Amino acid sequence: MNPEGMKFVLDEMMEEANVRLILHASAVMPVMDRNDVKGVFIESKSGREVILAKAVIDCTGDGDIAVRAGAEYGTGRSEDGACQPMSMIFTVGNGNVKYLNYNQNDKEEHIHPLVRNRYEGAVRLAREKGEIVYNPNDIFCAATPVDYRHSDVQSVNFTRIQKLRGINADELTTAEVLGRKQVMEAVAFMQKYV
Repeated sequence: MNPEGMKFVLDEMMEEANVRLILHASAVMPVMDRNDVKGVFIESKSGREVILAKAVIDCTGDGDIAVRAGAEYGTGRSEDGACQPMSMIFTVGNGNVKYLNYNQNDKEEHIHPLVRNRYEGAVRLAREKGEIVYNPNDIFCAATPVDYRHSDVQSVNFTRIQKLRGINADELTTAEVLGRKQVMEAVAFMQKYV
């Protein structure tokens, strides 16, 4: 997997298909004709523009256009509204982690690394020492090579931002700031224990 190479290939595919790309723009509101969505308003450095379409596919991730067009929606668990914790995935170099296993005596190589204890003991110890304050995660979730030809560059999932929802700008801001604090803890944890 090579994310930058993939972006280049996707750009070429769009060009070959005569797709007009508009990058660095946000779809902000639907263009409505009674109950029909006829297009979207976008915002970019060029200002506000309208794109009319025969069909609109909402790819916002949270259904923003559909909701603003009047679609019903719900968030979180039905019993308490709690949402899945957010994660701030980050990339590190010089991180050739073969096994996510804190027990150095565990030689059971047939066990897939993602089902091992994933540094559970080290996370507990780091929390007891006050090295992990912001992150409620009890395990080191995953370190995945960004490009399998260069396994020392890893995409890391070790953060967990709880009790915030991704549909509110203030909560998203709080989550991002907290996520960065968790990343700093995670990098220090990785340097010491992983």
